[in-house]
Amino acid sequence: MENLFAPIFFKLIERYGYEFHIIQFTSANKERIKQRNEVLASRGIHYLGIPTFQKSALVGMLKAKFLDSFRVKKYAERHGIEVIMPRAVNAYFIVKALCQNQKYRLVWDADGFPLEERVDFAGLSKESWRYKYYKRMEHQAYYQAVSMICRTQKAKEIIAQNGRVGFDKDKVFVINNGTFVPNESHPSVIKPKQLTLVYAGSLGPQYMLGEMLETFQIIKKTFPNALFKILTFQNEQARDYIQQHYPDLLSSVEVKSVPAAKVKEELAKAHIGISFRKPSFSMRGVAPIKVVEYLSAGLPVIYNPGIGDLDELLGTQEFSLSLDPMKAKDPEGLGLWIKKLLDQDRRDQVVKFAEEHFSLERSASKYHQALQYGEG
Repeated sequence: MENLFAPIFFKLIERYGYEFHIIQFTSANKERIKQRNEVLASRGIHYLGIPTFQKSALVGMLKAKFLDSFRVKKYAERHGIEVIMPRAVNAYFIVKALCQNQKYRLVWDADGFPLEERVDFAGLSKESWRYKYYKRMEHQAYYQAVSMICRTQKAKEIIAQNGRVGFDKDKVFVINNGTFVPNESHPSVIKPKQLTLVYAGSLGPQYMLGEMLETFQIIKKTFPNALFKILTFQNEQARDYIQQHYPDLLSSVEVKSVPAAKVKEELAKAHIGISFRKPSFSMRGVAPIKVVEYLSAGLPVIYNPGIGDLDELLGTQEFSLSLDPMKAKDPEGLGLWIKKLLDQDRRDQVVKFAEEHFSLERSASKYHQALQYGEG
């Protein structure tokens, strides 16, 4: 929220005069909701955090549909909302009735393929009533939306195929999570003498923590003093996993949480960013935010193939390495690539690439096109 949507929405407010209201269904506690409200308010963005019911998914769904949806309806009426932009099918489920009111324009944010992600990583069956019900609802949103946002070119192609005959593929806009500001002052930090890798983000099954640690273990054969920094809010989960599966790495891995405003500074202290995602159908639709953050901080990147548009974007760049964690590693080749990076500072090259492909200005311009599509 703070590192991706807030900068983009603020740029849209600043450049095009939009007013943004964010309603988030969240499991965060009251203090976290209050902090988020204050951060967003400082950027001119209105925020309402609605607590979710955690004890029962069914009860939570019914609460959202029949109680919270009424609250959202009243909020939209009270604040003169013109465009409703639900992110993914769960949000559309809550505001569907509101979207059918012609006084609102629906802009559908198809943020990856979250329904397919549950099939790939959470055991949801495609034969289940839940999957079929939400899939049908997803297709309704495709046609009802005046425009759509997705994160990769591959996602746009899949959406167009799913839309079938009569679907307007021109209303689908690819926006790749870019928030880089070229002339923004960057933190002045001193990198540690020993090689330091960094990972920033969540630790769910699709993020391949074990494979990242295994890769780090191989790197340490060439760089014995290397460090691995993990920036996550799931500190205990990360430490427990390392203790159980890679106890010999405990002294070389630092696990910590940092505020959103400090992430870039922490990244700048490292030499290389690492981002693995488990390849699957759903991963064709994702543009990993962490990769954009690494590049924006001037970091070379190790990533795995088959994720979104990364192969096409990074495949020929000297500062990036595509590494399949499911195949046998080449320790010598990996070590040589890292030594070459360390021998020559590539920060300016990486930052220039980030400016060309992931600028905040470009993202805001694309959002503006999506929000204005069909208005002449």
